[in-house]
Amino acid sequence: MWLFKVLVFIIAILEIFQTSTSSKIRQYSTGRLLYFAGDLNKDHVENISFLFYKSAYDADISKIKLQSTLRNFLENLQKNLTISSILKIGRSEVNLERSQQKLNDHMEFFRTASHYVEEFSLKTEHFLQVSKNESASFLLKLRRVPTGHRILPPHIKLQFTTYFAEMEFFNVMFFEVINEGMEYIINALQIIRTTFDGYADIQRYVLQYWDLEYDNWCYNQYFEFLQKWSTQIYNCATSSRLEMVYDVYAMTETVIKHVMRQLEFKMQRLFNCFTLDGYIIKCSFLRNAERDFEELFTVLRDLQTYYDIAVNRGRVEIKRKRRSETLLPSSENESDDQKLKCIPYGFPENEMLTSLKMCFNINKSTIKYR
Repeated sequence: MWLFKVLVFIIAILEIFQTSTSSKIRQYSTGRLLYFAGDLNKDHVENISFLFYKSAYDADISKIKLQSTLRNFLENLQKNLTISSILKIGRSEVNLERSQQKLNDHMEFFRTASHYVEEFSLKTEHFLQVSKNESASFLLKLRRVPTGHRILPPHIKLQFTTYFAEMEFFNVMFFEVINEGMEYIINALQIIRTTFDGYADIQRYVLQYWDLEYDNWCYNQYFEFLQKWSTQIYNCATSSRLEMVYDVYAMTETVIKHVMRQLEFKMQRLFNCFTLDGYIIKCSFLRNAERDFEELFTVLRDLQTYYDIAVNRGRVEIKRKRRSETLLPSSENESDDQKLKCIPYGFPENEMLTSLKMCFNINKSTIKYR
């Protein structure tokens, strides 16, 4: 009987020892994994930041606001600057007051449109800058992988160094392409915004200092004048330029989001393949870094080709036109800068008929706006 009790006691001791040893092994393994994860995966550092998505969302919203503001502009211009519904009756003071309000609203429209153009420009620039920072951040995170896992064999570290160099080269090309798209978008929107602001300033100056006669016929003539020139100036500023901005932005945004998702996937794959043993097999993609980044380089080259066709072609045509104009006599060859402006010099007085000028009390002793 005593022998049986001793045997049970020995078995119990062995069970306790085995449990304790297994627990220590699990604690060691878990601790080693958590140490590595704590170094590399803290706060999911391999993921795309919320700021990236937020900046893209803000840029899209600003584009929608601008598109909504300018939608059907020419149709609304014809409707708002017409006398058919507001100046039917002789000298109705109410109708004339409404006409004055329409002139103010027309001026404010260009001011509002300029505001949304500027907002879209700023939000787009912010999104593209955040995208560049996000890609650079992935590169910095990639640099930390070898230091987080101090027992990597030399040949794996060498492959990792090559992989890092390939991603570094990718970032250089990525930044160059994004900068080109950003430069075009910002410059094109700057031209539109400057034109809108300038035209609004001219209208404000006319209404404030030229003293438009409180007369049905004068309002009629001035509305027709504004319809013509508002259409012409608006088309000159936006026409193909604004649509090209939308297209360039859409293409750039699409490529950037694809690139970011691919970089995020590469970072997650890298972090995961080193967390447990077997990285020689699981990290086999490190052996050919060029092939692993080949698809991303192809996407960037495609975007660069799109820029060359859609954006640079316009610049080439302008330069060609400038060269041909240098062959004209100097009296017929205005400055290039003036030709590219949408608001003519001396506008609006130089474009007004004498009969329309008589509707304004233009003080010749004062300095005119332009």
